[in-house]
Amino acid sequence: SIQKEASTAIFKMQQLSVHTIIALQTALLIFLQFGEKALPSLFAARKACHAGSGALMLLLDSRDPIARAFIYVVVVSSLAMTWRLVPKWVPSFRFGDVYDVGISVYLLIVFAWFYLQQPVAALAPLFFADPAGAVVGK
Repeated sequence: SIQKEASTAIFKMQQLSVHTIIALQTALLIFLQFGEKALPSLFAARKACHAGSGALMLLLDSRDPIARAFIYVVVVSSLAMTWRLVPKWVPSFRFGDVYDVGISVYLLIVFAWFYLQQPVAALAPLFFADPAGAVVGK
């Protein structure tokens, strides 16, 4: 049945190593930042980052020190880019504004969640409700 196949696919995804998830997340961020020819819409890139990063984070265990360290690096570097606390040659996110409140709040919630080692599944509405609402509302 379709439900059984979907369930099996989700189970297999949850078995990905933290290193594989880190590689996928890194590739996603690089593609969304520099793939304007493949995905020219800033709106689509922003929502793909929001939901895609969230989906990958759902596969991480917030109690895993490697996963937490990765999240901390992504959050700190992303906030530094967003708030222009980096050298001028480092670009801002192409799909965000300088001092972007939405990106900042999203990142701070994720940081706090991993710092407190809470179950990441509870963040699923944050990861998917906003992008889904924005797409439907567009």
